[in-house]
Order: sequence, then structure tokens, then C-alpha cells
Amino acid sequence: MEKSVGIFFENDEGEILFLLRDDKPSILYPNQWDVLGGVVENGETAKEAIAREMQEELEIDLKNFEVFKVFNWPEKIETIFYKKLNLDINKVNLHEGQRIKYFSKKELLSMDLAFYDNEIVKDFFKNK
Repeated sequence: MEKSVGIFFENDEGEILFLLRDDKPSILYPNQWDVLGGVVENGETAKEAIAREMQEELEIDLKNFEVFKVFNWPEKIETIFYKKLNLDINKVNLHEGQRIKYFSKKELLSMDLAFYDNEIVKDFFKNK
């Protein structure tokens, strides 16, 4: 079964960072907001995978983060991590997707997010 990882970066205002996926018809959920992350590669732990993904996507050397929750979806196991981080999104070298943006709880709960992100967001704010 496939394994994937994601991370919620929360700023001091309680907003969560999301990525706007590329607008390509060849990918799943084009032009939709998605949690930052990716697929765990063979021989990699979930923790190693999220660190690699953040280096590849944002050039962030990820340290001092924690597991929020592991979700068992029908087709994959997804580990969601959490870290407090006030990132200046205008200074990030984004290598994947169209852009990143911090969203409030109210905004996220009203959006149509990619994959299982709506369920993950609801769970996060319920258990935070």
C-alpha cells in the first residue's frame, strides 16, 4: 500500500500553509489547494520523506516537527506532521505547485481541498 506524508505549518495567527497545485489536466486535483507533502519512497521513513519533500518543494531544512496523526485511507497510509512556522512566503523558492498561502481555520473549513485534505483539516482543528 502506498504511503504519503504531509505537514501543517502553523503561523502565530493560527493559519495553516497550503500549496496551490499545478493547473495541469494530467495530475490529480489540478488547480486545487493541497497540504504540503508527497509520497514516501522505498526504504524511507515518513519522517525522512517529509524532510526530503520540504527540501525539494520549499528549500526548507525541516527540523523539530512532530506527528499530528496517521490516517488509513482506502488506498494509502498518510502521516500528517505539524510544526509552528512563520514563513515569509514571498521569500520561498517554490519548486512545485503555483504558490503557497496561509489560510485561517474559517477559510480552510469552507474550501474544496484536494485529496482527503478536507477531512484532515476538520480533524486537525477538532483535536488541536
